[in-house]
Amino acid sequence: MILHAGSRACHSIPLLDERGALLGVISTHHARPIAGFTRSQLAALRETADVVGSWLA
Repeated sequence: MILHAGSRACHSIPLLDERGALLGVISTHHARPIAGFTRSQLAALRETADVVGSWLA
């Protein structure tokens, strides 16, 4: 389904609890590989992962 939807690249960020234990993963899918995220985009992804990780803990 993901390929059918046009995704050809994926970036995943682990969801960790406060001790660093893996709780899950957030993945973003893209039509093509990207050269890289900006610092602010990576910071926003990390902050989102941290918040969601704390919700799951």
